Amino acid sequence: MIQQGDTLIFKAKNAVFKDVYKTRAVSIDDDFIFLEVPFVNGQPVLPSEGTMFYIFNQRTREEHISELVEKQISPEMYLKIKKPFYRKGNKTKFISVASGKGGVGKTSFSINLAVALSQKGYSTFLLDADMGMANVDILMNLRSRYTIKDIIDNDISILEAVIEGPGGVNVIPGGSGFKDLANIDIWKFNKLINSFSELEKFADFVIIDTGAGIANNVINFLLASNEVLVITTPEPHSITDAYALIKTIDEADPEIMIKLIINKVESPEEANFISSKIINVARQNLKIKILKYGFIMEDLAVSRAIKKRRPFMITEIDCDASKCVENISNLIINKPYTEPPAKKSFSERLMEVFNR
Repeated sequence: MIQQGDTLIFKAKNAVFKDVYKTRAVSIDDDFIFLEVPFVNGQPVLPSEGTMFYIFNQRTREEHISELVEKQISPEMYLKIKKPFYRKGNKTKFISVASGKGGVGKTSFSINLAVALSQKGYSTFLLDADMGMANVDILMNLRSRYTIKDIIDNDISILEAVIEGPGGVNVIPGGSGFKDLANIDIWKFNKLINSFSELEKFADFVIIDTGAGIANNVINFLLASNEVLVITTPEPHSITDAYALIKTIDEADPEIMIKLIINKVESPEEANFISSKIINVARQNLKIKILKYGFIMEDLAVSRAIKKRRPFMITEIDCDASKCVENISNLIINKPYTEPPAKKSFSERLMEVFNR
């Protein structure tokens, strides 16, 4: 972590200032770091606002990425950058959220789970991987500058695409970037997959809001993740589609542990009944293991928050739905892995499943 007085080496992603520069952290507040302006041949180095900084801290030997948000010449001269991403632990957990059909509250849950983890002090990223229906930025009232499509097609890093959302969640908008992932050329594909390795330097948790259904892109993200959360509702067609998704995962990799979440329930008893029903059918017909992982109560606060385009974990923290998501976030933090620890990184696993 950067502290006041640290000597920093930075390289700016800028067409004019292409060299490596030395500076010092003059002061730090809750959100920003103020840097001395370096000079070269008597001239100040003043990149344009919005420039990405690649930073090396000489004291900690850590690498960081940040963005220049302001430069000032007088009365004081400084460069003002965003505080870089810091993670709490030493390992990144990729958690995919999936559903058998749309309309079960998957994206709303993904957003509020990310908020719950971020509010506990964890560096949390939310990746919108919903092909063709990406709407995380809309539901969080964010204006995206770049999306995954820009990472694929242009010289944009994944961290440049990040927008800071409510609750301190780092959002990576999807756009149409995942729509034809299986059909893009190998160079662009490798560039995208390798970009995920950047997240492993800065994130405690990466919540992946996948598309609904059983498309190959969806299944591949599930197979590469550390944890898979499947969300359904008590409606019969939703349960049927959730089981179809679980069956597809079982056919691809029966060693994966499914964490089952029932949304929009009227009582804990209803959630337990639905979960048990799905688990019992799966036990008779599939090899895969399913774990009851919680439920979310039917709550008008959810629809109110959606209309406001704000997470209910922020607007109505004491509502029943918020308490349910809080319980699930505590499970994620405190419950040890039920599957063997992955020996390969997420990007390596993703590369493997897409190349099968």
